[in-house]
Amino acid sequence: MTPQDLARRCVAEKNEMLGTYFSADRQSHVSLLIGALGLSKTQQNQLRQVLDAALTDAFYTMLLALDGEASLGGSQGELVLADASGNRLSGSLEAPAWAHFHGERSET
Repeated sequence: MTPQDLARRCVAEKNEMLGTYFSADRQSHVSLLIGALGLSKTQQNQLRQVLDAALTDAFYTMLLALDGEASLGGSQGELVLADASGNRLSGSLEAPAWAHFHGERSET
């Protein structure tokens, strides 16, 4: 795995989560909570945009924190993250995280 792969997978996971939250089958706790709000389609779209932005911030901040470029729980410093083959991922996450979450961001 490369830093680019990790950033891309994080975007895919964020999109999967967001899709699950607004799924008609209401199989997740979050989707049940959203359904209980009784929102109109317009309100659902607005809530989806809010949650999309919040999840983007959370995933992007976590990737930057692994690189030592953002604080995580009030502490900042690079963490060593490697895949099962020993390929180091941290230290090179900032650029691909930006590209995937902000630069090449696809609308959900």
